[in-house]
Amino acid sequence: MNPPAKPSLRVAAVCVLGRPASTPKQNQPRGQLLAQIVTGIHERGWAALDALLLPGGFFRLNRPVGHLAGSRRLTSLQAQACLSAARRQLDRLQDRSAGCLLVTGMLADPSDTRQRQEQLSVALSAERVVGLARKLFPTAAEGEGRRQTVPCAEDYGSTDRLVTLPCGAKAILSACYDLFGLTETPGGASSRYHAIRALRTGQKILRMGDQGFKQLRRQCLADWSNLLTKEKPHVAIATIHGFERPGLDGFWQRHGIAAASAAMQGRFVVGAAHFEDWLPAPGQSTLASVGVSRKHLTAGTARKAHRLAPKDTIQIEKDAEVIALVRLFEAPMKPAAPSKAKAAAP
Repeated sequence: MNPPAKPSLRVAAVCVLGRPASTPKQNQPRGQLLAQIVTGIHERGWAALDALLLPGGFFRLNRPVGHLAGSRRLTSLQAQACLSAARRQLDRLQDRSAGCLLVTGMLADPSDTRQRQEQLSVALSAERVVGLARKLFPTAAEGEGRRQTVPCAEDYGSTDRLVTLPCGAKAILSACYDLFGLTETPGGASSRYHAIRALRTGQKILRMGDQGFKQLRRQCLADWSNLLTKEKPHVAIATIHGFERPGLDGFWQRHGIAAASAAMQGRFVVGAAHFEDWLPAPGQSTLASVGVSRKHLTAGTARKAHRLAPKDTIQIEKDAEVIALVRLFEAPMKPAAPSKAKAAAP
């Protein structure tokens, strides 16, 4: 008698030609593109998908949600027309991929001119919003200057950014650069930690230099570490905003995607992004890794890309130009020993 098949993760990740949506008026054509993507998946016969992943900033909100309490955020997003339309497209996949989730990046302009745009990663089922990750780890540039990214202190320990996929795997959502935060360690003082120079707590914002700020920031990192230790996600999903062109994503692949896999004991990590000038070839700039050894974390500048190759690819065209690249990735829920993991050459 053959042993039962090991559970595997199947994610369709979409790279899009162009840049993140700059206005809510772009939501309608983005919804039309999503419909083409779903049609392509149907025609290709892909089945048993756990998630369909879109890039960061694929949709644009009319207003931010960060000032709302967790439950009110989800209610607010539930009513968004672009997400209602997206759920209808997701429903088309349910016959062959029951329970498949859609994960998309979203942007919103802040209500306060001292803040940078809000970055979200949102997970949908065919019925409702099931997960939300608001950016936690600004880049150095986003933490400096007159306008800053302001994370919410309550989000560092929130389980809202964790969703359960149909295969039973627990996925953690990352709003772009948050993926780099998976390598943070308790008590560390990394550049990412120091880039956090403002925090919202309730309806109040504390900034560097304010009384209690440093203590709050230390608590946020402790909450983040405790969340990862307790939840132990099987997969990390990142909605990445974009790159100018293929080949300029090497830093992200080595120090973001592959490093996150290493920090998660070789677990599966996958992202989707915009490419401004042209889209990559199917096996290029895959933004996916699995089975990366812990040694990767101490390799410094010698870190390799550890790109995971896609199982299959769909190209979406408009006027004879490829405008979206949909790649199917498959990985075990429990990867083999990192030294034996199969990944494409660096």
